[in-house]
Amino acid sequence: MDLLTIVIVLMVVIVVIGLIKAQNRPESLQADVEASSPYIKRHNVFSVAERIFYRALKSAVGHQYEIFVQVRVADLLDVQKGMSRSDHEKYMNKIKSKRIDFVLCDPLDLKVICAIELDDSDLHEFATVQIDQFLHASFEKAGLALLHCKARHTYSDQDIIALLQTKLPVTIAASELSRSVERIDVHNALPSTAIQAALNAARAMPGYKNQCPQCDSDMSRKKVSQGTKMGEIYWCCTKYPACNTVLPISGESSA
Repeated sequence: MDLLTIVIVLMVVIVVIGLIKAQNRPESLQADVEASSPYIKRHNVFSVAERIFYRALKSAVGHQYEIFVQVRVADLLDVQKGMSRSDHEKYMNKIKSKRIDFVLCDPLDLKVICAIELDDSDLHEFATVQIDQFLHASFEKAGLALLHCKARHTYSDQDIIALLQTKLPVTIAASELSRSVERIDVHNALPSTAIQAALNAARAMPGYKNQCPQCDSDMSRKKVSQGTKMGEIYWCCTKYPACNTVLPISGESSA
C-alpha cells in the first residue's frame, strides 16, 4: 500500500469518527428528542375509582397509617436467598412489572403493614384471575396481608375499617374519640376520672397531635433510630429547627 492510499484511508477514518462524535453530542441528542419525542403528559395518575378509594382510606385510617399508591410488587416482595441466578431472575420476572394499588405503612418507620387491591371492574378475565391468585399465594407465603376491595362510588369510614379489621388493628381517630367523650359526658355525666381515662386513650393514638408548650404548634411522634435510646418514642415540635422542643412519651416504645 503506497503512502497516498494510507493518507486517504486515515482521512476517511477521521471524518467517520468526527461524524459519529457529532451525532452523539448532547445538543444533537436533545434536538433528536425534541423533534421526535412521542411522550405527552398524563392528566391523571390515578383512575376515578382509585381517587375515590384513596380519599376514603385517608379519611378512615390516615391518622394511623401512611398511605402509598401504585407500589411495585418488587418493592414489597423479594426472592429468598440461596437460589441459582437463573431461578432468581425467573421469579423476579414474575413480579417486576406488577403493582399494588394501595399500601399501608407504619407512620414511624414506614414498615409495610398491609397491601390493598381495588377491583374496579366487574369483568374478570381468566388472565386477571390467574394473576390475582398468584399474588395472593405469594403475599401469603411472604407473610404480608393482601386485601381486595370492590370499587364503589362512595365509602363510609366504617366500610374501610370493616375491611381492614379482618387483617389489621384499626383505631378510631383521636379527634373522633375526643368528640365521643364529649357526647358521652353530656348525656351520661361520666365522672371526671372516666373522662380523663378516655382522653388519655385518645392521646395514646398515632393520630393525636400534642401541642408544643413553647410555640403552640402541633407536635408529632418520632422514634429514636440509633444510640442507647433506640426504639423510644418522643414528641418533636413540627416547627423544628425553628423550635427544638422535645418531650418524652411516658412508657411508650416501639421495637
